[in-house]
Amino acid sequence: MKTFVPVALSLLIVCGASGAEAAPVPAVQTASGSSANWRNVIGANQSASVGWSFSVGAWNVEVDALGIYDDGLDGMVDAHAVGLWTSGGTLLAQATVPSGTGGTLVGSYRYTSIAPITLTAGQTYVVGTYFGPVPDLCSGSACGDVLLYNGSETYATGITFLQSRQTLSVAGAGSLAFVNVDAGIAEGFFGPNFLMQALAPTVSLDPASLDFGAVTVGQPSAVHTVTIGNTGTANLVLGGLTLGGSNAAEFALSNDTCSNQTLAPGGSCTIGVSLTAAAPGPRAAQLDVPSNAATSPDHVALTAAAAAAPAAPAAGIPTLGPWGLAALSLLLAWLGWRRLGGAVA
Repeated sequence: MKTFVPVALSLLIVCGASGAEAAPVPAVQTASGSSANWRNVIGANQSASVGWSFSVGAWNVEVDALGIYDDGLDGMVDAHAVGLWTSGGTLLAQATVPSGTGGTLVGSYRYTSIAPITLTAGQTYVVGTYFGPVPDLCSGSACGDVLLYNGSETYATGITFLQSRQTLSVAGAGSLAFVNVDAGIAEGFFGPNFLMQALAPTVSLDPASLDFGAVTVGQPSAVHTVTIGNTGTANLVLGGLTLGGSNAAEFALSNDTCSNQTLAPGGSCTIGVSLTAAAPGPRAAQLDVPSNAATSPDHVALTAAAAAAPAAPAAGIPTLGPWGLAALSLLLAWLGWRRLGGAVA
């Protein structure tokens, strides 16, 4: 048995990091490094499993497919079994990427789907693939599939590369095995890859900001509803919703179905917000939404323009109307008649 000693190098390929991630995404997102076919990596008539270990970040990760590097994007020379293990060597999932173009090509790797499996946040795992023996005197594709090593790869958000791994090689054919030996290479072998998505909650706010418009000082506004949703892939755990900002005391919360609740992916809740302005001028506050999401605390901006209540109309001289004028005329006529002594005898 022996450990690997790469004996031939090919063109260094440098690729940029991928753009915005969509679920699921490749764990290894680039194809950077030196490349060599299996004969030049391991030697004649030798087989082994190669791979790498990694840790999972703050959120659980779902793995949906296992794959292997396709150097020319034109298919695999041989079929390859790919496995995923715990750090202690327990096999969690296995798939075979067929020879040729039967595997699904994503970037520079071909994949075979598996039943989704969840990897636990904070834990270490290992991925590996088996390479069978090739003859000593070979050329072209007869020398086996190509691997990358000594690269500087970009990895999906949610995992961290730890170490290149291998098994000790054996003469002749073998089978997929837990890669438990440090390969002594800075970054590689690729080799195996997988499609994944980080299982994390995502907060949605509707509306993202709330303008009460023109309000009157001292008069309560209508209650406006804010909907909080979870558009992520893990439970969203909400804390107590509160008000903050310069005029927070003038706003009020009601009908709160969100505080201290847990929203499953796709779930939502609502809370009402109203305003009783205490003074004229711009009013501003914010609804604070604490949670277990990476963006916490999220905020909904609350704004309004308050004006003083209109003044009451000043008291004026009362008016008499038609009947009042007629009565006044009769009264004045009677008073004049009395003054003239016009009493009836």
